[in-house]
Amino acid sequence: MKTTMILAAIALAGTAHAQQPATPNFLSSNEVRALIARAARDIKPDQPTLSLPMVAADGYVARLEYRHAVGPAAIHETDTELFYVIEGSGTLITGGALVNGSPRPGGNLSGSSIDGGMPRRVAPGDIIVVPAGTPHFFSAIDGKLVLVSLHMAAGALAKR
Repeated sequence: MKTTMILAAIALAGTAHAQQPATPNFLSSNEVRALIARAARDIKPDQPTLSLPMVAADGYVARLEYRHAVGPAAIHETDTELFYVIEGSGTLITGGALVNGSPRPGGNLSGSSIDGGMPRRVAPGDIIVVPAGTPHFFSAIDGKLVLVSLHMAAGALAKR
């Protein structure tokens, strides 16, 4: 009897797990627009960036980033990050040295800014790849900046 109950519980757990929706690997343009509207609605005045999950598969994670103010500088020690600008504009600095760097969860460093580096104006349609270990910082946001941020293990693009 006890064994039967345990097997039934395992079967039910397996069924419940199997019915959980998989992480989506496709978002329609309507769903992306809805995420942008949600981010615009939910971001708080004192919050420089709101990040929402989009899609994930095979070690790649894409998030929508809605920025309306300058936030911290960053280094991702193990991930390459690709930005695709959807809306808005600003200035992205890459390279140089992280100022006041401190460790963050997930092998990241966060700092107040970057000393040196290369500034670039970014606008809709721009794609920027920031290799793992590279300091990067949006030093200016012109109203708002809406991006897709795709994280992947360093070297993943070269392997494909």
